[in-house]
Amino acid sequence: LLEMPKRSEVPEAENLAPNAVLRRKLARSSGDSVEHLIRDAGAHCDDGVWHLTEDPFRFRQQMTRALRSEHAQASKDSMIGELGEDWADAARLEAALMPLQSGAGNVVNESLVRLLLHVDALQTDVGTMLLQLLPENQLETAEGGMSMAKLILSQFRWLEHIVHGSKLVATVNEMMQVVDAPLKRELVLVLPELVQDGQHSEAVGVLCRILTEDTQFIACVLES
Repeated sequence: LLEMPKRSEVPEAENLAPNAVLRRKLARSSGDSVEHLIRDAGAHCDDGVWHLTEDPFRFRQQMTRALRSEHAQASKDSMIGELGEDWADAARLEAALMPLQSGAGNVVNESLVRLLLHVDALQTDVGTMLLQLLPENQLETAEGGMSMAKLILSQFRWLEHIVHGSKLVATVNEMMQVVDAPLKRELVLVLPELVQDGQHSEAVGVLCRILTEDTQFIACVLES
């Protein structure tokens, strides 16, 4: 499923790139590929459908434990890189966004993406990656007729807590510059879901900037 290969001073970039590759090779040589980690935690993909063999809480516990191992940073870097490569394919991204099937064939009220967003060590990187996928998916339609962009944003609804809200808000602010008006409205509405208590001023700053640029968003900003 996930067997696919794959930022300001130049010297710094030259130093960082080999290190990132080395960490990913180390993770894979130790068996900590994304497929391996997810399967060990209790989820696997068959014929384009994700299945969960453990309860969601145990999945989170297993993933958290794996990412606290000796090669935790290498495992995390490898996992994020592999997920990015995998989710560049629209069909695989959609599969990760859809509710999982349980071992008994029943639908679980969580997607693989939701499960990963509930793992503190992964939430910020996975969340940032998903938000950065919005521009290329804003015209795509998922199964059932929902737009892929709305399906992506739905993953952020009612998360138990936010680890680094400021980073997610900053990414939303970047995406606001490159998406069309309908998706910008959806981003405005999801913004409150991405901040912790005490960080609302950052979200308010983004909303105020939007209002100064275009008054057509007054209604959704007030709703947000």
